Amino acid sequence: MLGSLVILGSACSFASDFQYSMYGSETEYKWALAASFNQVYMNDLGQTMTLQDLQALNSTQTSIALSYRLDSDNELSKIFAFTGAKLEPTIMGTYWSQGTGPAYEGSVYLNFRWIGFPWNDFLATTMSVGEGISYMSSVPDVENLKANYGSNNTRQLLNLLVLEVTVANPQTPYIQYFVDIHHRSGAYGTYNNGGYGTGSNALGGGVRYYFE
Repeated sequence: MLGSLVILGSACSFASDFQYSMYGSETEYKWALAASFNQVYMNDLGQTMTLQDLQALNSTQTSIALSYRLDSDNELSKIFAFTGAKLEPTIMGTYWSQGTGPAYEGSVYLNFRWIGFPWNDFLATTMSVGEGISYMSSVPDVENLKANYGSNNTRQLLNLLVLEVTVANPQTPYIQYFVDIHHRSGAYGTYNNGGYGTGSNALGGGVRYYFE
């Protein structure tokens, strides 16, 4: 994960030179509220990211997330300054609609958002990677299904990775439209979930509103 941040941070090292008006002041647009809808797939993360042979399940996610952007002089921001990203601690609540009945998910993660792209005057764009934890009220259908196929176990508490790309009108950059992937996993056994491949992936999108 840290290596990925270094690579992506280097690729976006021009961020400070191309910040559009929304990010011009440390005192503006710190809070954000987002709503999203995602389809759950049986595929792994790589296949979901590349839209390869997607197998949709009878399962969807509806999420609400609240985030706060840290100032650049915040101690945590200083630690991760090498990434070139804006840091956004985020809490998210998710309702899972699925065949065996609804489930509920609570997530806390730290979002790394890159904002400096040279075309922002024409299409305001950001990219982000969120890393944290996810707790389910019950193990979701897709993870039980994968566990049964692989004779592994899965758990209610797993790692959460959120990948996102946003676009916005440069005149109203505080209203973003995004596509995202929610990826729950055992982080290669870190959560003692019985092995590789027992997590879940959901692809979708939504809208975010930044405010002071």
